[in-house]
Amino acid sequence: MYKDTWKKKPFASIGDLLVVTVKLVLPFRKIKKGDVRLALLIRQRKPILRYNGLVLFMKKEAVLLLQKNKNLYGNRIKGPIPLELRHKKYMKIISLAPSVV
Repeated sequence: MYKDTWKKKPFASIGDLLVVTVKLVLPFRKIKKGDVRLALLIRQRKPILRYNGLVLFMKKEAVLLLQKNKNLYGNRIKGPIPLELRHKKYMKIISLAPSVV
């Protein structure tokens, strides 16, 4: 057993699937407060270091809620999407995004 294994916390990066709980919902939606759903992480504040030396920062974290068959719940994506999602084969999300950075 390693010395500091109890201090390590799990983390996620862009393109990872997460299991999340819905905290805030607008009225008259299919998704209810407290539902447990799959989500795809599309933006994070942690800097992304690319191979060409570019460092990419985002202002806020953002996730997309997914159905069980990994289709999107909505049909719009607001804000830029990082190019790393293309490498993880999320082409439908890339096509819906207004810009890819």
